[in-house]
Amino acid sequence: MGFNDPQVIKNIAFGNRVADLKADEINAPVIGWTFNGGANQQWTLEPEHGKEYKISTTAAGNVVYVSSKDPAPGDNLTVGGESSVYTVQEYNGFYHISIHAEDGTVLYWTLSNAANGTKISLKPANNTVNQLWALNPAS
Repeated sequence: MGFNDPQVIKNIAFGNRVADLKADEINAPVIGWTFNGGANQQWTLEPEHGKEYKISTTAAGNVVYVSSKDPAPGDNLTVGGESSVYTVQEYNGFYHISIHAEDGTVLYWTLSNAANGTKISLKPANNTVNQLWALNPAS
């Protein structure tokens, strides 16, 4: 699986909502927002090994990474200088994006509702499409 160009990460449950960097500062949340094609909605997946990637954006003028330090259920995604490594697993043509908590629980990127500004959080599998994402080239 290759993602050489910036990607728009689009939620499947709420098809017009994409992962969006809310502000251009460290610790800003990653939120669901209506697609507008802005730089804050373009993400680079940097391969680590296998299906694992660092996810970053340059919308803030420098590279900031999606960061889940000591991930736990219910944590919101933020960006920071430290990178976390996420598993990007294909499922029926879409993707689960996940990270392991310290206790081994797999936590998935989850968009809980369609309201603009909803923070994307980490939650255990719930077998719903709000944990499925499409990865589409930004250009």
